[in-house]
Amino acid sequence: MNMLPSTITPSSAKLPASYENAKTALANCVSLDECMTWGDKMEALASYAKQSKDDELMKMATRIRDRAIRRAGELLK
Repeated sequence: MNMLPSTITPSSAKLPASYENAKTALANCVSLDECMTWGDKMEALASYAKQSKDDELMKMATRIRDRAIRRAGELLK
């Protein structure tokens, strides 16, 4: 009784709702300070996740932090 699909494609993979919400919030950032605040929060969350040995949360927080940094770079252009 294997409930897992035989193949998983990136386009069909579902991300956690909190991750999708963070992506949307970052896309709507209009100031550099707002992006940096998101980045700082995610850095703190990644640190907490590392301490509690939660690899999935750490990866998610790191991805969101990276998106915040990327968005800040877009706003600087």
